[in-house]
Parts: sequence; structure tokens; C-alpha cells
Amino acid sequence: MFQVDDDGTLTAYSGDETEIVIPSSVKTIAQSAFHGNAKIKSVEIPDSVEAIENTAFENCTALEYVHIPKSIWRLESWTFRGCTHLKKVDLEENLTLIGMETFYECEALESIHIPKTVELILQYAFAKCRSLKSINIPHLVDTISVRTFAFCSQLESITFEREKDSFLDEETLALECIQDDAFLNCSALKSITIPENVNEIGENAFFGCTSLASVQLENQSGEISWSSFQGTPWIKNLSEKFVIFENGLLWKYRGSDEEIVIPPEVKKIGKNAFENARYLESVKIPETVECVCANAFENCESLEVVEVQFSKTDVHPQAFSECYELKKIIIPEKQEPLDVLFESDASELKIYNGRESVPFPIGSQYYEDVQQICQMFSTKNFAAPELEEDIKYPLILKYFWETNDADAEKFMQENFSSLCGYVMEKGDEENFKKLMDWGKGITPQNIDELIQKALQIENLEYRLHLMNYQKEHFENSKDSYRLN
Repeated sequence: MFQVDDDGTLTAYSGDETEIVIPSSVKTIAQSAFHGNAKIKSVEIPDSVEAIENTAFENCTALEYVHIPKSIWRLESWTFRGCTHLKKVDLEENLTLIGMETFYECEALESIHIPKTVELILQYAFAKCRSLKSINIPHLVDTISVRTFAFCSQLESITFEREKDSFLDEETLALECIQDDAFLNCSALKSITIPENVNEIGENAFFGCTSLASVQLENQSGEISWSSFQGTPWIKNLSEKFVIFENGLLWKYRGSDEEIVIPPEVKKIGKNAFENARYLESVKIPETVECVCANAFENCESLEVVEVQFSKTDVHPQAFSECYELKKIIIPEKQEPLDVLFESDASELKIYNGRESVPFPIGSQYYEDVQQICQMFSTKNFAAPELEEDIKYPLILKYFWETNDADAEKFMQENFSSLCGYVMEKGDEENFKKLMDWGKGITPQNIDELIQKALQIENLEYRLHLMNYQKEHFENSKDSYRLN
């Protein structure tokens, strides 16, 4: 009836009993040992059993009761998956892990007490337990994983347990994160208090909880996505244009204005706060703002102008992702560099430093020097000594080819040898050809210098091009670097 190996592994059961007691000689219940058995209604597992492998009781569709002894410290993935008549499970302390989909689709399970020793509850562990009415989260669990309790449509009560810390003389709990879809479509859940330790609530964590009318967030400073509570009465009852928590978090903008000024009480613009605000054309962010989170203005399809007044803040590189129409960002004259300004998906973005601006889009490699670059173009002082050649020369060349600016032309004539030598060193054939075709600033003296430069960098193509130009335009110039 029980097939048990010499090492104490129960590999299969062939009996017809509906109530079984695992023999005390068994140390391990092997993978799929009872898989698909449609007769067993209850299982008593003795303390001799130290491990239950994954899928051991999967799809035992008649199973109603099981007792897990203190000797078991892990429930592996899929152990009771699809046990659709399982009503009661007794778990003993010492258990530390409930694996992925352990009780998935145990549709008759009404309640279960998770021992305080449990530290990990993995993805989908109790998903589709459609009769489950209450659940406790032990104090050692730091994460409620993806879809752990999704589609528990009768779930009404969630208890976050705390443990008395004798050293600190206070109650503690480890929970910090509720991941995506954790309580998706728990439609009977009416209220919840999220503990103060929780600093992240993922996408759609409570999406579709259609009875959830009361939410208390003890910690309002974490990463809390608006979509976490989408489809709940609590969200629908929030009527303010700016949904701002007491700690200064702007959690969501619900208006349709074309121009807005962020209220002065805002200290943090939350994740996805302005996502899909399709009418928004310009926004002014005051100096009170200390943080702009990821995707805060994602897909604001009409947004063209952003003016920031803060001098120091934490701005996520993807704060303005998918703002394809963004054309102008105005920063204070003495602004610290902000790489967020250059991480936008917009193709025509210009950066303004006070009233000064960069006249064309520039890449993220220049963000540390944006203030000096703005000043250089504003004053037309292209000889600005504080900017290195790697910063200055590519920008000046781009600017001149697009504008034919007289001041830029003068600088290029006076510094032709340095500019041309620079593009040669960088192997920039396009700008080398443009400079040679333009020709202004080439002299008999500097063309000899450039031929020598080509010789030094061992570029025969540049050398031949320069020698042909010299022969054509400076017949009488001394040529000391002819081909051997």
C-alpha cells in the first residue's frame, strides 16, 4: 500500500483508504507521491517525516484535512495545489517557508493559521482560495509576494501580527513590501490598515477589491503606486484634485488643467502621480519639493514645459519618461546638475538655465556642465576656459553647422587647427570633411601642423586629404611630409 524506500522515502501510495496515517518509518514524502489521488480525505503525518517534496499531494481533489507536524520546516511549491475540497490544515510552529502555489486553488479552505515561525510566503501561495475568509501575516514575514492572496474572493480579514521585543520593549514586525497583485480581486475585503514598516506597495496590489472603502496607511512616505488601489471605493471617494498625504506626498493628480503649479505643501511627487495627465502642458515645481519619483509624469502626452525651482532634490531618471513633446526645462541659474533633465524620451528638449538656454538638444554626457554650457551660448563666449574640449568642441561644431552663427564662425577660424586636430584624434570623419570643405581658417602654417598630426596618429586618409588640399591651395607652401 505504501511504497517506502530503504532510506525512508515514501514514493507512492496504492491503497483505497480515505483516511490514512503515514507510517512512522517514513522520513520523506517524495515528489508526486499522492499526486492526483481522488479518494483520500484526510492525512495524518507523524513527527518522523522531515520533508514533504513539491507536488506531493497535488490535485488530491477529495482531501479535506491534513496535519503538518512540527518536524516539517518547509512546505515546498505546489504541495497541495488543486486540492479543491481541502477545508482544514493544521500547521505547527517550526515551519519557516510556504512555497509557491502551495495552496493554489484550494477552493474550500475557509481559514488557516500561519505559525509565527514562518518567514517566507512565496508567489501564489494562497491564490484562488475562494472560501478563505481570514488570514494572518506572521511578524517575521517581510514581503507579501506577487499574487499571494489573489482571487481570494471571500477574504474579509487580514491580521498583521506583531511580536513583543523584550530588548526594545516594543512590538515589532518585519513586513516592508506588498508586491504586485498581492490581494488582486479580493472583492469581500472592506478595510485594511497597512503597517508603518511597509514602504512599498506594488502595482495593482489591491486592484479589484471592490468592497475596500477604508484604507489606513500608517507610513505615507513609501513607494505607493496609485494603481495599487485602483478599482476600490476608497479611490473613487477621493475627490481632491491633488491627493496629498499628511507627510507631503503628492500621491495623485486628478485634474485636467493645462497649466499647474505644484502646491507648496508638497515635499514628494509620488510614483505615477501625473501618469497619463494628457491635457497637462506645463508644470511648475516649487523649491519645497525634495523628491520626484520614477514615472511621476509618465506619458503626459501634451507636456512641453517644466520649470523647477528647487536647488537640490532627488529626481528619478525616469520621472519624465514617455513625455515625447517635452521641449523646455527651466532650472534655476545656480542649479546643481540634474541628469533627469536629459533622460527624457523627448527628441527636441532644450535646457534653460535661468534665462539662458542651450539652443538645441544635448545628451546626458553634458549634464554636469549644463550651467557653463548655457552661459557659453548665451554670452557667445566660445573660448570659455572652464569647459574642456570634449564638452565644448562638439557642441560648437553642431551649433555652427545648424546656424552659421557669426560669433561661432569667428571662433572656428581662430581655432581651426585645434578644432580640426580634435576631430582627427576622435576619428570624426564627418566633421573633418565638413571643416575641410568649409575651409575658412586654414593657413599654410596650420595645414603643415595638421599633416604632422595625421602622421602622429597614423591616419593615412587624413594625411592624403590634407596634402592634396595643400597642393591645390598652397602651391608655394613648404611641404616637409611627403609620402616616402
